[in-house]
Amino acid sequence: MNRLTVIAIGIALAVVPLSANLLQNPDFSSWDAPDQPTGWTVEDSTRAEVEQADNPARSPQYSARLTRKVESTGNNKGLIQQVGVSANLGYTLDVWIYDDDMDVSGGISITWRDAGGTYISNSGVSYSDSSQHSWQRVTVVDTAPAGAATADVLIRTYGFTGGPSGGRFYVDDASFIQGVGILEQPGAGLRPGAVVVVEPNPTSGPSQIALELSRPGRVRLDVYDMAGSLCTNVHSGGLDAGRHVVSWNGRDNAGQLLPSGLYFAVLSDSSGNATVCKLVLKR
Repeated sequence: MNRLTVIAIGIALAVVPLSANLLQNPDFSSWDAPDQPTGWTVEDSTRAEVEQADNPARSPQYSARLTRKVESTGNNKGLIQQVGVSANLGYTLDVWIYDDDMDVSGGISITWRDAGGTYISNSGVSYSDSSQHSWQRVTVVDTAPAGAATADVLIRTYGFTGGPSGGRFYVDDASFIQGVGILEQPGAGLRPGAVVVVEPNPTSGPSQIALELSRPGRVRLDVYDMAGSLCTNVHSGGLDAGRHVVSWNGRDNAGQLLPSGLYFAVLSDSSGNATVCKLVLKR
């Protein structure tokens, strides 16, 4: 078999800011009341409490503290802000989260709606890592689907233990922009001990993507094109340390075969660090 295995290249995954931040009060510096950040809607205060906080705060003067108030794993609520978008363009949501509480995780996602407010689809959720006792960047990259006119930017509490209510985390410095990108910075932000290998490579279709993790954690495995646009999410969720193999069928999120060309398999963690493997599609 004519097969080329590409050694994983460590680079930092970074957003290329092609437009201004579309969010109002993204740094939570302005509050209408101690439980109401300006520009944001509190979804349901009986399920998730939102409070002004000044310690920790990543940027002056305040952050927002979210506390889970429901039992088990459901009824996830928090903050929402609706933003106008253009269909078929890529968008990046970044939120900095301070989460050192194992009873809760912060989760962010994008819900796409048409001009009448009807639900179209959701990006899927990226979660904070409670084992990190410092500010961490949590990122979602997605393409606004056909017919999308608005996006609900969501920051919510998530419980994974199935136990009692409780648990809190802090959010600050949110960003929602049009555009995505992959910025090559060798060694900068490299996820320690992570390796990504695609086989076969080049490939004409289905591939096996092997991941080597030196420590457990929540990770995303995505495929990007040369322009830095997200093609598909292959995996999102927790994985144990060690070797894992996932299958990719060579298709995008809509189920369409991707054309021949150069792509990137990107393994990223909840801090926004990434390990990347180049892959070649030959149809």
